[in-house]
Amino acid sequence: MEWIEAHGTKIFVILTVAFALHFLARRFIPRLVRNLLLRHRKLEDLIPEIEKRAATLSRVFVALALLIIWSTAVFMILSAVGINILPLLTGAGIAGLVLGLAAQKLLSDVLNGFIILIENQFAPGDIVRVAGIAGFVEEVGIRKTRLRDLDGSVHFIPNSEIRAVSNFSKEWSRVNLDV
Repeated sequence: MEWIEAHGTKIFVILTVAFALHFLARRFIPRLVRNLLLRHRKLEDLIPEIEKRAATLSRVFVALALLIIWSTAVFMILSAVGINILPLLTGAGIAGLVLGLAAQKLLSDVLNGFIILIENQFAPGDIVRVAGIAGFVEEVGIRKTRLRDLDGSVHFIPNSEIRAVSNFSKEWSRVNLDV
């Protein structure tokens, strides 16, 4: 009971603020991303494409915001109950460095995926050729891209393997029919 009186209020306030920030991030980040992307549109025909891009970018930014919010909340709660978080932060930094060196391919996937999303190279619904595979883009993630080819096969392509992108349906397309 004594422990709850000493630390309960601090923990309650930290959790309340974290839940409020969680709610705000999930509610307002998608709106902010959508409004920023729609502000820079040039053609009214591109609104569906912008909506798809906004949905993808929103998922990434919301996940990043939630990671930051809850990591900070955990460290604040540990600090509030008297646990020294400096060794934890130091250990996390060293572990991050080791994981960064060990997971260079994964980091390359994530960085390439982020660049694909920011540059809007392709989006779900586009017909593209990437890594020698042509098909319909079903999902563009931060780590991988999912394509469905004409045979119906699904291909998962790590974003680090995407060197060149041929987008057959971006803003303009044509059918070549050889008879």
